[in-house]
Amino acid sequence: MSGLRSKTFFLLKDIKMSFIVKKHKAESSKIILAIIDEELAGKKITEGNKVLDLNSSFYKGEKKRKEEVLDLIKEAGCLNVVGNKIVDLLKKEKLIDKTLKIGGVPYAQAVF
Repeated sequence: MSGLRSKTFFLLKDIKMSFIVKKHKAESSKIILAIIDEELAGKKITEGNKVLDLNSSFYKGEKKRKEEVLDLIKEAGCLNVVGNKIVDLLKKEKLIDKTLKIGGVPYAQAVF
């Protein structure tokens, strides 16, 4: 029974996973996606002289579920992602491998 319970917890956790996604179009007509964990929206992360302003217009987008995000990524040419959940998801999907951190928060960029 404990295996069923942990699987149910994982599925419920997965259903609640939401992100904020902003779609940008580059001059080359490539699509750039800025994706952050929902709970990071509006925050400013600092470490020394490094600042990641998630309140800027670059990151202000729409709330999307995991499946919607993965569909949008299929048409993207570039990703800019911030947060534990999105970084873990994209690592699991083998879309990113190298990450950095600011203030303990992981972020990554990818170009396809």
